[in-house]
Amino acid sequence: MRVGFNYVRDLGEDGRKAIVAEREHRPYTSFDDFVDRLRGGPIGPRAVRNLVMVGAFDGLGQPRRELLWGWQERWHGHGLRRGIQTQSELRLNGTAPELPDLNDFDVNQLEYRISDLSTGHHLIHFCRDRLTDLGALESKELLSIPSGRTVRVAGLVITRQAPSTAKKIRFFTLETNSGRST
Repeated sequence: MRVGFNYVRDLGEDGRKAIVAEREHRPYTSFDDFVDRLRGGPIGPRAVRNLVMVGAFDGLGQPRRELLWGWQERWHGHGLRRGIQTQSELRLNGTAPELPDLNDFDVNQLEYRISDLSTGHHLIHFCRDRLTDLGALESKELLSIPSGRTVRVAGLVITRQAPSTAKKIRFFTLETNSGRST
């Protein structure tokens, strides 16, 4: 599954159009190629960082942490708008440290932080075993529980309601990796 550029924070309509126009001209071959071709355009350093963090460059073969390291080291946060440099000026005096790969949880957190969604696991997936140990049922299990029985549930609150006729009672919709419950 792919997520559109409109979900990437700080990119903006002009940035999205610039990326697509350059890509239609010819595909990007590397992260550096992307930066070189869009330097001086409408894409700022935060947008580039966010693109890296949500995996926009994963198909180019360089891990996200390595790209982020290079972004910080080579461009010092100046991004595409300032400090036009030649390729030789971008070289590091040292080499990047051995950086561990991102695990599924790290990838999930980065994607949620930048785009408020993830194409990977649901957030509850990462704590499901602990929730089960605590006796929390999954949404799909609630349908088989008799009405009026007390149960323990856990999930992400996706809606809150406080109708004026409810006499200070609040209604929540919880989402888990298996569905929703109210």
